[in-house]
Amino acid sequence: MAQLTSLRLAGWKSIRDAEIELRPLNVLIGANGAGKSREGDFLHDLLKGFRGVLVSDFYAAYDSLPCEQQKCLIHLIRDINTDVKANPWDEELKTLASGFATLLRAIVATIDQYGLKTRHLGKHKGDMDKFFQSCKGQNLRSEVAEGLRTRLLKCQDKLFTFMGHDGIPWNNNNAEHAVKRFAQYREITDGQVTEDGLNDYLVLLSVFQSCKDKGVSFLKFLLSQETDIDVFRERGGKKRPVSAVEIHAGGRPWLPNRKRVDTRTSPVTSDPTEEVVEAPGEQGDVSES
Repeated sequence: MAQLTSLRLAGWKSIRDAEIELRPLNVLIGANGAGKSREGDFLHDLLKGFRGVLVSDFYAAYDSLPCEQQKCLIHLIRDINTDVKANPWDEELKTLASGFATLLRAIVATIDQYGLKTRHLGKHKGDMDKFFQSCKGQNLRSEVAEGLRTRLLKCQDKLFTFMGHDGIPWNNNNAEHAVKRFAQYREITDGQVTEDGLNDYLVLLSVFQSCKDKGVSFLKFLLSQETDIDVFRERGGKKRPVSAVEIHAGGRPWLPNRKRVDTRTSPVTSDPTEEVVEAPGEQGDVSES
């Protein structure tokens, strides 16, 4: 599947000319009027040419985008639970909600066992089709139940898109969790932050979130001096071979074109004597005491 890897914005509100490198998870943050608004036109410009699967909430502007979409089912479940609690005697609503919950519960059990794999999720497509067919044939008197039925049928093609693609989540929890960390940072700093400081923080936050999503220790990755998380993970989290320009403490293997100071004991005086030993290939005195 083709993947959008970068995006260039020019002349959009306060953005004169900027190129953005896109990752699996992208968060847009900026001041008011900077061009990050949820207007539908902005989404069309941002995702122009995108051919992946967009995982989102039920914001209406997303519906007009021409790419495949997966609606966050946790948002839907939350809305259904709110309606059921507000209408405890509505049997039609509870029956419809129970049917959807039974279908989703079986799918999530498969995900827990096998992961987001199409070959395992495909077995639920028959039950999914039966559920939507039953929704189409219902004639509900409850206004709330009818509203839920209409919503389910309207979003039918966007509720279970993840079943046809490996690795596509059925909710947008990853994005929301990433935004929470920035919200906490904004609350702590109380807006007292410079542009350079904010940019540095966002870079670290992006690296941290990528490490978390890939099951890599954020601290170990930073200490490894590696620049590619995937390479670091494939290497089993081992530290990258040290560059020849690094300075090492005593006792570490010394490198070409490097001197080390050995402390030795004189056999006559028993006083410690420093001896500077040059690496092979160096010119000059071999030692001095």
